[in-house]
Amino acid sequence: MSSLIQQRRPAGGGDLLSLMRALDNYDSSVSSQLTDFTPRFDVRETRSGYHLAGELPSVEKRDVEIEFPDDKTLNIRGRTEHETLDDAEGAWWCAERSTGEFRRSFSFPRPVDRDHVEAMLKNGVLYIQIPKAEQDQSSFEGNAY
Repeated sequence: MSSLIQQRRPAGGGDLLSLMRALDNYDSSVSSQLTDFTPRFDVRETRSGYHLAGELPSVEKRDVEIEFPDDKTLNIRGRTEHETLDDAEGAWWCAERSTGEFRRSFSFPRPVDRDHVEAMLKNGVLYIQIPKAEQDQSSFEGNAY
């Protein structure tokens, strides 16, 4: 019986693919040792500020903390939990979803306006709008999207 899934190795690139997989596995291993769950974020800079969007599936608003220890640093931390107890109905056969505490920290190149930050958690995505400090809005060096 033939398999529907074919394994293809790129010509001359098998070693590179193996290296990339090994690095991915190492990265996953290290981050899982440091925290139980590491959410992924997209960060975008515009003339007026920074826009973050991070995946926080199954996280409640009450379980997320956003703080600025200084004018250039954002810390996000929180917790996610899932049902883990076995009962008379059955036992878990497989549990792959990430649970536990998480922390992320972002350092910005210029001061931000901590007093006018807006955050929203919607459909498992945390959106954070961080305006730049007034004096730094004119020094944008990237492309405006």
